[in-house]
Amino acid sequence: MTRRTSLINASADPRYAALEQRVYGVEQTLQGISAQITGLASKWDERGRTQWPTIFSAMGVLLAILVTIGGMAWLPIKQAQERSDRDIAGLRADAVSIATFQDFRATYENDRMLLRQDNDARLKRLEEDLKALRSTAVTAAEAERERGSLQRQLDELRGELKALR
Repeated sequence: MTRRTSLINASADPRYAALEQRVYGVEQTLQGISAQITGLASKWDERGRTQWPTIFSAMGVLLAILVTIGGMAWLPIKQAQERSDRDIAGLRADAVSIATFQDFRATYENDRMLLRQDNDARLKRLEEDLKALRSTAVTAAEAERERGSLQRQLDELRGELKALR
């Protein structure tokens, strides 16, 4: 604001000159306060403005994290699906192998049954042989009597042999 010229001559009354000077100082102070308030208002408006670059950066980071987590979750599922597909394809290709396995199993069961029958027959023969041995076996007392009888016969033969000499 420009300095006003007063209607009253300042040189005529020094009180009015001092008063005018004070009013002018108050005006200048109010203009400074007004400028500071305007500066604060513009800063406040700027602060309240949407920070789009920050928002876009944060969304980009969030998207990268989500893509990484999604990939980590999806990869094992994909690998398991591929393994299942390979296994199913292998089962179709191995139909001959299954038939071969069934033939092997039948042969194994047959061999096992024949071996069991053979073992049963051997066991039966061993039991019969054991019965025969038990029927021909003598007791210890009978064996002792038989030995005593043989010893007497041997002694008699020795005695006859000495008499002949």
